[in-house]
Amino acid sequence: MGSVLVVDDNSDLCQAVTAMIRLMGAHAECAPDGHTALSYLAQRPVDLVILDYMMPDMDGITVLRRLRADPKTRDVPVLFFTAVPADELREQAAALGARAVVEKGAISFNTLRPWIAPLIEEPAQRPTQVDRRRAGPGQSYA
Repeated sequence: MGSVLVVDDNSDLCQAVTAMIRLMGAHAECAPDGHTALSYLAQRPVDLVILDYMMPDMDGITVLRRLRADPKTRDVPVLFFTAVPADELREQAAALGARAVVEKGAISFNTLRPWIAPLIEEPAQRPTQVDRRRAGPGQSYA
């Protein structure tokens, strides 16, 4: 079973997203801020990070920079989700290796399924390398 860390300072949204992920069959945890997320990831590997862009103290871009600077987390796929128009974030996120940017209003089972489905497949069926050219059905690449 795959593992996902959802990082968002909005606890209701964080809980809703983790509940969707768990219903799909993956393990999911919430982190309320960037500092907590980095501490969590230093102790536990995950298969995907869903990262809010606008958070107090440490924004999502700063968290992503720190993830990419750490050899243990540099290859973890990151999906940004944001309340600001995704176009404002897309170029910066892509430069740091984020897989995609999704507006928060678009988060649903349908937008999460392409990201979660590979995490719940049997390990032998999982791709050994993520195709960085594909974001998922209906999603544009960051």
